Amino acid sequence: STMSDKTMPELHQDEILKVTSVKLVEGKTSPPDYLTESEVISLMEKHGIGTDASIPVHIDNICQRNYVT
Repeated sequence: STMSDKTMPELHQDEILKVTSVKLVEGKTSPPDYLTESEVISLMEKHGIGTDASIPVHIDNICQRNYVT
């Protein structure tokens, strides 16, 4: 059973817990999937970045500056 399969019990402030076992697990993280241009635009709109007129300018700038390919 992996750690993500287990549910945490309800804990309260100042509660003392007994350690019953310790295990070192090695793993790897993976980067998130690439965003499509429409996903970038949706996220910009959601976070209030730019206007309808300026969003294409922002995207063009990040492409020209080689921040994305």
